[in-house]
Amino acid sequence: LTDEEKSLADAAEAAMHNADGQIRQLRQIVQGHDQTALQQFVDKSLYPAIDPISSRIDALIDLQLRVAAENFAKSRQQAREFSILSLLLMFGGIVAGAVVATIIIRRLLAELGGEPRDVVALASRIAQGNLAERLHTEHASQGSIVTSMAHMQAELIRLVRHIDSITGKLT
Repeated sequence: LTDEEKSLADAAEAAMHNADGQIRQLRQIVQGHDQTALQQFVDKSLYPAIDPISSRIDALIDLQLRVAAENFAKSRQQAREFSILSLLLMFGGIVAGAVVATIIIRRLLAELGGEPRDVVALASRIAQGNLAERLHTEHASQGSIVTSMAHMQAELIRLVRHIDSITGKLT
């Protein structure tokens, strides 16, 4: 409870305590079955005893509605702020993901020494025995797959020439 709510609740409780005496008197009149005294009590004493309780409870309800409205407005503002924060974090995550993906792709391409489909086509040509087509390694980094395949191709060419020279000597 806020201080204002506590104050109104205490005032309502005090009004109820004051009305308790009037309620005891009402019980005595009802138990005595005195209709005239009951009518006089209702006309003169009951309303003044109960009305302060009603007004205190009404004030407490109004205060609680106002506090609830303020809390709702604060909650809406916080929801807006969290929505904006969430969108900013998602955008930051997307940007970070794109940066990391770009770095990974560049490193993979550097390790391959060229586009993956070019490396696969090159490996297929060598596997089929086509050693005539030279590999272009000017853009490939040292230790990449393309430079390794170029080295393998050069060694295969040297081996084939060596075998040809041995075969030529045998015939």
